[in-house]
Amino acid sequence: MLVLDGTPIPQQSYYRLIAEDSALTHVSLRNNKIDAEGAKLIGQALSTPKSTNKNLTSLNLAYNHLSDQGADHIAQGLRLNRTLLCLSLAHNGIGDEGALKLAEVLGPFALTHEETVERRWLLLGRDSERQKSPATRRADSKGERPLSHHSSTSLERSKDKPSRATSKKKDTPKKDEKPGAANQGTGSEAAAGKGGASGKKEENKLGKKPSDTKVPRSKGARSGGKEKRPPVIELEGKGSVVQQKPVEQLETVSPLLDSAEHRDGKLFIPGNSTLASLNLMGNSLTARSLPSLLSSLLSQGDARLGKVGTGLLRLNLARNSFPLDCDSFTKIQETLSVRDPLTKNPASRSPEGEQVQPA
Repeated sequence: MLVLDGTPIPQQSYYRLIAEDSALTHVSLRNNKIDAEGAKLIGQALSTPKSTNKNLTSLNLAYNHLSDQGADHIAQGLRLNRTLLCLSLAHNGIGDEGALKLAEVLGPFALTHEETVERRWLLLGRDSERQKSPATRRADSKGERPLSHHSSTSLERSKDKPSRATSKKKDTPKKDEKPGAANQGTGSEAAAGKGGASGKKEENKLGKKPSDTKVPRSKGARSGGKEKRPPVIELEGKGSVVQQKPVEQLETVSPLLDSAEHRDGKLFIPGNSTLASLNLMGNSLTARSLPSLLSSLLSQGDARLGKVGTGLLRLNLARNSFPLDCDSFTKIQETLSVRDPLTKNPASRSPEGEQVQPA
């Protein structure tokens, strides 16, 4: 949370605090003399057709100099922003024109030419991913696998070669030991007979070719041949290949990909239903802008099922320039009384109508 109340900056570079890569979630910029030009920069930081802030959830711009033009710029930033939950524009000299611009983005609105072009590009990218054939996906997945794996058979052959070489080395000293075995038979005839018989057996064994000699396989080689190797997928799941793959991050779906409706030659998409609290207290709204605000609230209630966000839950219109017994204002209060959870706890509001943060 960042609070910079009462700290005017000549260049009005507050927008840098809520840029696309900003990690701030709560920003308060009250009483900083922010005018329409500063509001334009803040609105562009909230969202454009190509970028949007994905972390900011609360923005307080009360007691500045936004006027209707500044409210229009903030409304432009709310068109494609689906993160901001609470917005305070209290005491900013906003009249009916600025309120109408804010009401426009809360309900279904028509896309501009730039937004329509960006929507087409996004749809083309999404369709190309969906039309990607399964064979191509398998080929891509195979391309990420290791080039080869040593099989158990190749391992056995590599182990058998040194074992045969060692058998030849073991056979050569047996030929040299043949005269020694004959010399041991001179002690007695029985011993000589046994020595002669053993000598003949050794001669028969040595008479065989080295290639005919069977070399027993080690237990390790035999068990390795019968060992069941896990599938390649499991090897990838436990090996270093998966560790080299980038971690897939969940991305926020652009509102431009929402279901659209063609009407009067224009393309309409659902309005901003993420913003839950809007404070317009202490401005110059009259009864002329209230029907548009009421219409946006009712449209949010009709389209709220299955949509992202809850719709506007709280709209503070106190201390404006319309009578409290105005029919549209009464209907707005009735509509919000069903949604607003704060109506059950009036103590959670400050005297200025803003929510009190718990300690």
